[in-house]
Amino acid sequence: MGIKPPGSRQLDGAQSAPRFSVLSLGLGAFFASLLIYAGTVTPFLRYEGITAFVSTFAHVSLTALFITSAVLILIMIKGTPLHPAPIMGIGSVLYVLSAACFCYLALTGTDEPLPLYFGSVACGVGDCLLCLVWGKLFGRFTLRSALLNVALACLAASAVYAAITRLPPLIGMGLFMTCATVAVIVPLLTRDSSRADTANKLPANVDAPTTLRALASFADVITRPALGLLVFAFVMGLTCYTFVNIFDTYLTTSVIAAAALAACAFMRLKRPLTRLLYRDLIPLLAITTLAVPTIATALFGESIVSMFFTLLLYTFAAFLTLSTLCAIANASEFSSEFIFATALALFALASLAGLATSEVLSPVMANVVVTVVTTLYAFLMVVSRDFESNDPSADQLISSDTGISSAQSRQQNAAQRREGLAQRCEVLAEAYSLTAREQEILLYLAEGHSGAYISDVLFISPNTVRTHIHNIYRKLEVSSREDVLRMTKDRDAE
Repeated sequence: MGIKPPGSRQLDGAQSAPRFSVLSLGLGAFFASLLIYAGTVTPFLRYEGITAFVSTFAHVSLTALFITSAVLILIMIKGTPLHPAPIMGIGSVLYVLSAACFCYLALTGTDEPLPLYFGSVACGVGDCLLCLVWGKLFGRFTLRSALLNVALACLAASAVYAAITRLPPLIGMGLFMTCATVAVIVPLLTRDSSRADTANKLPANVDAPTTLRALASFADVITRPALGLLVFAFVMGLTCYTFVNIFDTYLTTSVIAAAALAACAFMRLKRPLTRLLYRDLIPLLAITTLAVPTIATALFGESIVSMFFTLLLYTFAAFLTLSTLCAIANASEFSSEFIFATALALFALASLAGLATSEVLSPVMANVVVTVVTTLYAFLMVVSRDFESNDPSADQLISSDTGISSAQSRQQNAAQRREGLAQRCEVLAEAYSLTAREQEILLYLAEGHSGAYISDVLFISPNTVRTHIHNIYRKLEVSSREDVLRMTKDRDAE
């Protein structure tokens, strides 16, 4: 039949599996040469004279990043599509030029206005455009595949950071420029395959939200990852001037966070993986970040424990945010360009706010602000649990094999039932002209899942899920979930 059964797709439940891609190495090179991020700049701070221009470079590049992102967002909201060719071409040229300007400034220790301001503006604009390119590439991944590949990319970037910190300046700059070159070449080499993947995605046409209702739906989807991105960017900006002193600790926490993220990609659960990550792990890490350092200080005095857990929390949140944004783009409810342009605008604003705060506060007061931000983040993540659905049907599959005592038999029975439901849903989709997305949602309804579960698994907004369910009811000429369950019941079981 013309429509691929949803049961054969990689879902977010227990039957899914992460998929490794060599793109993760290219993304690692991109992260290692992304100058809007403090982690990329910090290894060069040991070079003599570099601090003379870094502050100006950061402010100008982040301002250019925000302006570019905001302009692109407004263009997309007005309904004008972005063409990938100029984005990739202009972004690649500016990205390499900004990297070259930065290397020149770092090696010479000069703060000449022309290379400084040209490089800074080119950095903000080029990084923004190339982020959109990489976001589109990684929009082909489901959450689990995104978790694995983003984790590998972050590990690769951390290895580059560590190498640049210890290598002689010229060799370190050579490694940095190599990463910048790889970051622009890989998207060019994979452009055709990316187009093919995009052509086969669900649905075919994806636009930016252009109405208030669509923007509200977008806010529903992006709120949790955006919050993690905001606090991470703010804390990085706030600690930028002391970051070099704790950089080894940051590298350690990056490796731990990436390893944890990769491990989560292979976890098999009956509930959406996002609920474990955002409702359990992030609040637990936030509370631990507040509690453990206090206990350690009381027992052993001042130590690195506090900053270790703070960096671990925000690094894990940042890596998770990147993976979630890829999964949201993969869901195809909103264009990947709009998703990542919004994320970049928020990142730039939070980073600038952190930089401004660090310039008016002493290091001691900056640490107090970090604690306050962590407390607020923990509070918001814990409170958000109470606003999410606790419907048991949202966390587990309805199963008719409750009398079977063997766990293996239950799993086999559930797999057979799921396959039968997928086939039945495919028949109904063909008979009643359901779209591919409606067929996918029909399968989840047939398995007994709630709208909240479907929203979490597919990374689409609750409003969009409700609209699809209403369309399914209308096309199937039913009025309740019970009617859907009766229609999709496996005939072999009748």
